[in-house]
Amino acid sequence: MAPRLDGRAVARDRSVLVCTPGTFTRTAAYRFGEVHDLDTVITTTDAPVDLDELLRRTGIEVLLA
Repeated sequence: MAPRLDGRAVARDRSVLVCTPGTFTRTAAYRFGEVHDLDTVITTTDAPVDLDELLRRTGIEVLLA
């Protein structure tokens, strides 16, 4: 059985990022992939509306926690 998140089944072959909104505005010493590689982003409810809209337009599911 697949693990569950908020009543939804989560497939094991999906790329999920759990982060705060600041993750998208900072630079880091390494990169794990491109935004378009993600299937789902789970972030906090204080995420900027434009970030939420941008991710959704690229086909990324956004879950606010």
